[in-house]
Amino acid sequence: MLTPFHGESMAHGVVRVNQASGRCELAGFSAGVVRAIFTRRRTRAITGTARREACSLAGRRESMAHGLVVRYGQGRFVDRKRHRDAGNGLMRAFMCDFKCDRVQIPKEQPMSEQAFAGKTALITGGSRGIGKGVALRLAGEGAKVAVNYLSNQATADATVAEIESAGGAAVAIQGDVSQPEEAARIVEETRATCGPINILVHSAGLSIVKPATDVTWDDWKTTMNINLDGTFNMVYAVKDEMIEQGAGAIVCLSSVAALRERENQVPYAASKAAVIAMVRCCAQAWGRHGVRINAVCPGLVKTDMADTLSPETQKSILANTPLGRLGEPADIASLVRFLVSDESSWITGQAMVASGGRVMLPG
Repeated sequence: MLTPFHGESMAHGVVRVNQASGRCELAGFSAGVVRAIFTRRRTRAITGTARREACSLAGRRESMAHGLVVRYGQGRFVDRKRHRDAGNGLMRAFMCDFKCDRVQIPKEQPMSEQAFAGKTALITGGSRGIGKGVALRLAGEGAKVAVNYLSNQATADATVAEIESAGGAAVAIQGDVSQPEEAARIVEETRATCGPINILVHSAGLSIVKPATDVTWDDWKTTMNINLDGTFNMVYAVKDEMIEQGAGAIVCLSSVAALRERENQVPYAASKAAVIAMVRCCAQAWGRHGVRINAVCPGLVKTDMADTLSPETQKSILANTPLGRLGEPADIASLVRFLVSDESSWITGQAMVASGGRVMLPG
């Protein structure tokens, strides 16, 4: 009789039997889908997409991407697809009744949860908003994170504390990205405390909202100093190290304002459009060195910057958003996470939009 045990195996893990104890363990992790085959005498598992294999039991081949194949008795198979949860990648395992009475989870996390183990990520503007969302996401998947902030040390320390309380590693580094010497110092401190920089996410930014006819030179220069000069300073502060390493991933935060007319955001829209142009040029220049750089163009996200828009403007934006809600920092963090991961190893020089459908690029 087959009975469920207490525990679930991740879709990226591999189940094996410890020959000494006879218990099942989660072992070598791979980027495929686990197909576990349980018999009365032994337990085996193979992966799907990463290492394409088909299992053969009693001369019968099975190829099930998500289900569970159980052999109990001579040549009898049961399809346990109903016990899968393809949405979140969990697959319930059912054990035979010999010694596999429970699963022992190793201390190591599955590869899917440790995609950035051993890597260092520098996040500018990382103490709040989108930057904080990115810092939490990457740290949660194993990266050592440097949280850059300009002036609010309390929020930066709180972000670091949140990461550390979840078992991650992070450090807060103060610095003004609009100043070249400060950008260089931020990078040097990150390198000294966390190791060589593998990932840069430049999230620091400023938006001044006022009618086009009222924009002053100070508005223009202040916005450009932070949004464009800051981008140049940070990217150029890490690019030599990444080129020397032969690898690196950079994401610069732009905006949908760079892609559509915004009469009340002239300096902001211009600065973010320039960021996209810079990203494309750098991608062409550094791709041969293994360095990838992309831009992310968020729509309206629930951050402090969104509060600079009037309630009427926010209501109008929401009404024109097909998905019917404002973005969350976690929405953008998911896209950034993809772009700095090996999963996007053939993507560079792109401006990726995440706006709930409010801004759609032509095909």
